[in-house]
Amino acid sequence: MRKRLRSTIKWGCTVLTVLLLVVWVASGWWWWRVGLAPTSYHADVGVGLVQIGFDSPLVLERPESLWWAYQREPRSARLCWSFGIFSAPQSIAISGPLSLEHTWVSVPIWFLVLLVGVPSAFLWYRDRRHAPGLCIKCNYDLRGSVSGVCPECGTVITP
Repeated sequence: MRKRLRSTIKWGCTVLTVLLLVVWVASGWWWWRVGLAPTSYHADVGVGLVQIGFDSPLVLERPESLWWAYQREPRSARLCWSFGIFSAPQSIAISGPLSLEHTWVSVPIWFLVLLVGVPSAFLWYRDRRHAPGLCIKCNYDLRGSVSGVCPECGTVITP
């Protein structure tokens, strides 16, 4: 059971790492936004960042639903590499001027890739197969050894 769980986590982390790498590369050209309309919560992916934001006090006049949008970034857009927590007043015009507070937290996608990729790499390293005839612990050549114990490190040899 434990080996199966570790294998599932290993493969899941590997797939997630590859997907995050694809999103990171694509975010240099595309920008995506997903949000919940009446609460003004939204998540953005673009220019190498994942941003979670909240706009207040504006309540959009849309039915309660999930909405999304995307646009192509200009070719000159550069990937961002830093973390951030921002809060800024913003003026918009929806049937007249209206100001709101825009707050968001930014996490670079490279950090998410490392957060998922390092455990995945560790699990792949840990599950690697050893060559037959070598000690599992120290890789000492055990061919011809009949004692049942590695003479180098003392590990019990299992056939």
